[in-house]
Amino acid sequence: MTKILVIITSGKNDIDKAMSGMAFAYNAKINKYLDDIRIIFFGPSEELIASDIPEVKEMLKKLNSTGMLMLACKSVSDRFNVTTKLTEMGIKIEYIGKIIVDHVKEGFVPMTF
Repeated sequence: MTKILVIITSGKNDIDKAMSGMAFAYNAKINKYLDDIRIIFFGPSEELIASDIPEVKEMLKKLNSTGMLMLACKSVSDRFNVTTKLTEMGIKIEYIGKIIVDHVKEGFVPMTF
């Protein structure tokens, strides 16, 4: 079973990198390239996805349409004051450290963007 954990940390200063990670996850999911794919938004990417940048909003809609599990770090989202907005966008808010470790232990291969 092939499982990937896409960790997106890039923010407003590197939108292309963040968008590449989201596009990879989306295409892998809809084309069934992998058995399981999940996304974690961590650090500056949380502020990016909460922004009103049209291309980012459109990609998040596409990701949401797949039913893919998307998580963000509560500590970071609280610091950027975006916890409520991310929750409303369908992103699960959790403390991420142990979740990343647990995913790796379960055989997920981490990819960072």
